[in-house]
Amino acid sequence: MVVQADGSGIKPTARYYGYHGTPSGSGCVATDRITCPVWTEQSRAPHHIPHKTSPKVAERVLKLKRRLRRYGSKRLVRDYSPGCGHSAFERICREKHLMRTRKRRRERRNDLRALKARYRFGRRTCNDTKPLDDIPEYWAQAIRRGLPLFQYSHRDVRTGAMFLGFANELSGTHAAVFTRALTAWYRQHGVRLRGAVWLHDGGSEYIGSVKAKHPSAFQLALAEAASWDFRYPRRPTMPRLRRSITPSSLSSLRSNGSWTGPTSSPRPVVISCGTTASGATATGTIRARLRYSGE
Repeated sequence: MVVQADGSGIKPTARYYGYHGTPSGSGCVATDRITCPVWTEQSRAPHHIPHKTSPKVAERVLKLKRRLRRYGSKRLVRDYSPGCGHSAFERICREKHLMRTRKRRRERRNDLRALKARYRFGRRTCNDTKPLDDIPEYWAQAIRRGLPLFQYSHRDVRTGAMFLGFANELSGTHAAVFTRALTAWYRQHGVRLRGAVWLHDGGSEYIGSVKAKHPSAFQLALAEAASWDFRYPRRPTMPRLRRSITPSSLSSLRSNGSWTGPTSSPRPVVISCGTTASGATATGTIRARLRYSGE
């Protein structure tokens, strides 16, 4: 067999003698009865590694990781100097199953779906505003036709239903009017808002001012519906990024008939509310058109 393998190759010789793996699972009676140690897979790891981490250092690493589970390997090596690098630190902890594996994106999304499924409709919503003057395809049409330049969005976390309002400026009056229109729609459809949480980024249109001593118009409108607002926590150094266009703004523009760009996009939003071209007046009057197509 060895001579034939040296002449014609290992795989042809294995096929000729009917050998497909270990003798216990080869399927050939002649080779299954033969126990040859040459066929047994041998470990190719070196028997002696001079630079391998010593058992004392490994024990120190395990004790340190068990005591400080929340700390990363680089931080532990930097602050406590266990006697090895962060790569060896991770290897030792991984062998003892002390490293928490990172979940895949699909697993994280499934976890969020399970959490959102506990909410009822209208229990937790996300509120935000977006200026529309940074969309090149929309800017020229907005100036020529007197279209609104700001978008107010209200999205339900449980179902993904979205309400959109449009105005020519960002102000607490517009946010309050939009909120009252939303609460009226909720009451009309029998949705309970008591204890609901409306999340927002803490803009001036929602809180008025960071030094305000009295509730804003938006917060008063929520108090009338027995709901309360919550501001997203933000670091002081976190930059504010603007996207050139969002799916919600793109779909809303197409639904209003003011978009002349490509048509390959998601379907229009579930509910859209709009104001007149001049926007809401100082008293907060608004003309809304509600269109519900999610049923």
